[in-house]
Amino acid sequence: MKKKLAILFMLSYTFFNLQAYAADVTQNSIIKNMNQAYEPGCTDPSACNYNSSATEDSGDCTYECISPEVVCPEDTEIYLCVPNTTPPALELVDFIPSGNTSILDDLIFEPDQADGVNPDFTLTIYSYVIEDSRGNQRACIQRFYNTNNPIDPPEVTTEIDLCQDQLWSFIRKPFLENYRFYSDNRGEPGELLRICQFPFSVCSTANFSLDTSKPGSGKFWVTSFIRFTEEEICESEPVLIDVNVRAKPTASLVEKEITLQIGEYVNLREMVTGDNSGVWKGDEIISFSIPSGDTWYFFGSNNEGTRKLYYTVGNEFCRKTLILVVRVVSSGIAQKNSKVGGLDILKVYPNPSNGLVFVDAGLYSNEKLSITVTDIYGKISYQYESNKVSNGIINMDLNHLPKGVYLVEMHNESTHHIEKIILK
Repeated sequence: MKKKLAILFMLSYTFFNLQAYAADVTQNSIIKNMNQAYEPGCTDPSACNYNSSATEDSGDCTYECISPEVVCPEDTEIYLCVPNTTPPALELVDFIPSGNTSILDDLIFEPDQADGVNPDFTLTIYSYVIEDSRGNQRACIQRFYNTNNPIDPPEVTTEIDLCQDQLWSFIRKPFLENYRFYSDNRGEPGELLRICQFPFSVCSTANFSLDTSKPGSGKFWVTSFIRFTEEEICESEPVLIDVNVRAKPTASLVEKEITLQIGEYVNLREMVTGDNSGVWKGDEIISFSIPSGDTWYFFGSNNEGTRKLYYTVGNEFCRKTLILVVRVVSSGIAQKNSKVGGLDILKVYPNPSNGLVFVDAGLYSNEKLSITVTDIYGKISYQYESNKVSNGIINMDLNHLPKGVYLVEMHNESTHHIEKIILK
């Protein structure tokens, strides 16, 4: 009996020692594991910090799983449009403890900073980890987006002039810049009309709702900007664009195509209805100014063929060009003259003239003739009278007269005739 009791005591003593040894091993293992950098987590799915990838329990299983209660910054995404204004990282005193945490707790504070740079802005990320003595953690984060350079207002034309009925389809911008266009709301930017950004250099104005069918004006605003995210941008000061729609010229041609005989001249001002203050261009056009300040234009040719004459009227903002087609044909008559019985009664040449003019009196060269030269206002510029014309030719030196159109009037007892000449 005594032998059995001794064996039982020895077994009990051995079991107790095994239990103590196992406890020591477990405790030492926990302490050892707590001093090592284990991935937080436990193999037990019911644990508060269960980690499905963990292969064995670590010291993290002793965590209370109650994070320190501190107040993180309310603004976690901050956008700064003034360069170099990103603030420094926060300190522990900037986090207000509450609940289960006091400022007297043995807290470990680890701020970290990461920077990313693109051509337009710098992204600074501050991450803060606050850990208590039991290993429980709370993390906070802040992101600061800060422009690298000042955002200058757009360099655009602020005065745009359009002609009535002209299609206004686009505005040009520098290739690398980004623009935003707004309507005008009583002198301030209103509704966003269009975003035009890199890589485009032409910005459509199709939806600007500017009516160019009649004279008027429109106002629009434009800013340049950089984009931080899809929703967040920084814009420059707005620039006002004034668009003026100018009235188009009302000129039109009496005829688009005419026929002249060789040596015949036409007053081109008489070919225009409406605004005849424009300029004629083309070969063989003669122009001269009159005292009123207007310019007169005449066309004539001594050669057969078809000519195109161009009439341009308007101003630097709104111009209109009309084309007159002139066919010059031969009729066997060098000048436009009156005839009696098929014979010329008055021929003036050359026409146009540099100043020396010849008058062929024809049948009336042996009669008393009176010739008067007047300007287009009726002022007498030259007079000639003769009882008999030698050789039937009268020489008139008109070099003293200004360039322009004059009327040569011949009359005697039986006839009266007027011929137009041009001094150039």
